[in-house]
Amino acid sequence: MEYNKIIIIKFTLQNFYMVSRGSKVRILRKESYWFNQIGTVAVIDQSGIRYPALVRFENVNYAGTNSNNFALDELKEVSEDKEK
Repeated sequence: MEYNKIIIIKFTLQNFYMVSRGSKVRILRKESYWFNQIGTVAVIDQSGIRYPALVRFENVNYAGTNSNNFALDELKEVSEDKEK
């Protein structure tokens, strides 16, 4: 019985944080170079890895890259009209 509750909760959380390819998202990971900036979701990996969302940005970080993987709970989808 406990096992079924865990699966339902996990499924609900996955749907709650669901973003799709092409979505504009704000980064919530505080230690990220792109914290509080907006990027575009390029890929969502369905294999169950820890950081399934690949997000691309217009600017580069100190290493010269413009993309990074994030967990779904580190992303907040924003509407197109609220972009800076």
